[in-house]
This record gives sequence, structure tokens and C-alpha cells, in this order.
Amino acid sequence: MSRNIRAVLSGAILLVACAACTDDGSSTSAATPEQFSSLETLAAVSESDDILADLPSAGSAAPARVVGEVRKGQERILAYVQGNKCGLVGASTTGPKKVYLHLVSGWPKDGEDSARPYSGGPYSIATGAGTGTTPSWASLSCSHSAMVISYQSEEVRPAGKPIGQAAFREKHGHPAELIIVIGSDRARAKILPEVAPSGATPVQAQ
Repeated sequence: MSRNIRAVLSGAILLVACAACTDDGSSTSAATPEQFSSLETLAAVSESDDILADLPSAGSAAPARVVGEVRKGQERILAYVQGNKCGLVGASTTGPKKVYLHLVSGWPKDGEDSARPYSGGPYSIATGAGTGTTPSWASLSCSHSAMVISYQSEEVRPAGKPIGQAAFREKHGHPAELIIVIGSDRARAKILPEVAPSGATPVQAQ
């Protein structure tokens, strides 16, 4: 089943990456950098910071701050900022091994050949599979002003209201997929319709 998750997510990444291109290969307006607030300015979700205590420091002396979270059944998907890096954590609400997924991606450097598939870019991308009892797979796209997360697992229960600076759309299926955008109010409102399936209902943090 993990192979199915990987195949479906890989296709989703390719579709998103192509969404900003026309048939002749020219880029659309999504390739134009948008001026959104930096991730560094986002307020932290203080009650979620304890989950980061046992994680590697990611080579940064800056403190890691959770800025958004979505809970789905017994799964917690947390997005954090640490200096010039974005992080994604998948954690279980039960069992001895709470953290089953951890991705880190740095902000793209000036002049770096990075993807601009949607507003707020350029983005650098990290992908990986979870190690929990339930197969999961995720991609984390990181820019100075936004994170875009694609998360798939076999957890069939719907996601609850997002916490912090997060918005998502949920695509039900097998596996189910969450498209999560982390950023300022304006960034989330602009980017989420670009990356999420049109048939899914957007859910914003309250």
C-alpha cells in the first residue's frame, strides 16, 4: 500500500509543478514572486512545541517554532520554522513511538535553481515516507514566505480545524490526501486555490 501512496503523491507533485506552465513551456503569473510576510513573522502554536523536544536540531541554533498544525484521527501533522528552514512532523497521539515522519527543507538560496510552481516561490522540496504502523507519505515545499504540504495516509477519519497559521483542503479517497498551506492570511488565501483540488472544501484556521 505504501507503493500506492508513493505513486499517487508523485503524480500529484508533477501535476502541481506543471500547473504554472503553458503548453509552450512559458510560465504563468504563478511564477512571479509574491510579496507575502516571511515565515519568521508567524505566531507560534505554543502548545505544540513539546513535540519538537526530541527532534534533531537541523543544524540551526535558532529555536524551532510550530506555526501550524492539522489533526486527523490519531495523526498530528505539524509545520515548524527553525531559522531559515521549514520542518514537517507527523506524530501519533497514541503509542510509544510518537514521531513517525520528519522532513526538513531549507529556504532556497539566491540564484538557486528552485521550483516556482505556485505563488510565494521559489520553493525547495523534500519528500519522504513515514515509519509508523499506518503507511504515510509527504512532500514539503519551503519558501521564505510559505510552506505547501501534501500528506497522504490510510487514516480515513476527516481532519479537524487547523491550528495556527494553517489552511487545508482534504481529498477523500484511498489513500486520503491533505493539501496544507502555511503562511500569512494573504499567502494562504492566494496559494491554497492554486495547489488544492477544486472539488475539495477549503478549511482555514479560526
